[in-house]
Amino acid sequence: MAAVRDRERHLRRARRLRRAATAYRVARERLQKVYADGGRVVGSVAVRHTLITRSASGTPSPASRLVSPRGWGMSLYLTALFDAQSRRPAGARVRNTRPLSGTGTELGWTDLLPAAVPGADMLRQVQRALTALERVRLVELRRPGMPARYEQFTLLDESGGGLRGRTGYVIPHRVAAADGDLLRLPAAFFVHGWVHVLLPAEILVYLMILDLEQVHGTAGIYAADSVKADVYAISRDVYEHHRALTAYGLIDRLDDPHRRPDGKLAPRPRFGGPPHPLRFRSVRGGLDRDAHPSVTNALQTGW
Repeated sequence: MAAVRDRERHLRRARRLRRAATAYRVARERLQKVYADGGRVVGSVAVRHTLITRSASGTPSPASRLVSPRGWGMSLYLTALFDAQSRRPAGARVRNTRPLSGTGTELGWTDLLPAAVPGADMLRQVQRALTALERVRLVELRRPGMPARYEQFTLLDESGGGLRGRTGYVIPHRVAAADGDLLRLPAAFFVHGWVHVLLPAEILVYLMILDLEQVHGTAGIYAADSVKADVYAISRDVYEHHRALTAYGLIDRLDDPHRRPDGKLAPRPRFGGPPHPLRFRSVRGGLDRDAHPSVTNALQTGW
């Protein structure tokens, strides 16, 4: 039965999170250090919405191609944007000098993700994440066979695609948000560890909701099937992660008398009107809690 399988999967994930609680805490504290030491206090990270929307030619978004239950690609890329914008002004071209593994004086990329596996395996996790990011053209690596292939990878902009040798990532000017070109992702998403704890599919649905709110306001938004598929390349299975985001307290599902508590349609009279679409709004302050216990407790309790 699907409900039983879902419940077992949630409990397994909760157990994995509990076992790695220290690793998640340390990674969260290191992101807080990056934020504090960067010298550029910002309330949000500016993300070009091309990360989550289809290209003009219809190619699925880079983020939709990073949806994997275990992959760290989405988290690593967003962390790289957070790191860059914490240290550099708008308009700056980013040159990645952070090592893969930390030194005595500098945090490495492996330090900015939760080390839930031993050190050498964690390095391989980051290398696999970078390989996934290169596949969707969000980073550029040295060619296969070259020494230190993954070191000082080139961060590329959110659009993905393009040829080798692109100019790299430039921090966007926030005034572009007025034109709908930028999504503002609160810094709390990083400093409270949500970037580590949420699954890639959960991150994608959350970013979609934030993106739609920037256009339509925060009174409650919905995504028609055509919008989910044609704009965000989000499948029905991925969209179902709205239930998890609601359980975590990141979004509210607005009450609808035509739907059951799980969001599914209730039986309607034969001649009733069309069903109302699911409507959501992000929870103000929802990110201002430690992600690890919030998600772990929700998974344990179930929904």
